[in-house]
Amino acid sequence: MQLKNDGDIVRAIGYVVIMASYLEDVIVECVEYLICLNEICEDTAKKVRNGQASSQIKFIKQQIKLLNCDETITHNRIKTLEYISSLLEQRNIAVHGRIYATRNQGDIQKL
Repeated sequence: MQLKNDGDIVRAIGYVVIMASYLEDVIVECVEYLICLNEICEDTAKKVRNGQASSQIKFIKQQIKLLNCDETITHNRIKTLEYISSLLEQRNIAVHGRIYATRNQGDIQKL
């Protein structure tokens, strides 16, 4: 789904937050799948479940490396996870940036 650029920074940030929350849901699903698949002990599983998305992505990367997959497939999955981490970092920057109303330019965001 693409958002039309109407110059509304607040709406755009809201859109980013919503889309990132869907992404984080998928991360949690991957974590749960890998916990079951690799029979992770309950203490470790609890730490991973309660961790931030960046920690969960690190866990997924570690578990993917343990799977018996083609090296190219593993490499591509790791690259995708690194891209996802980057997107979530950019989301954090956008969400925590300050928005100012100006007379001549409309709303501007300082990151």
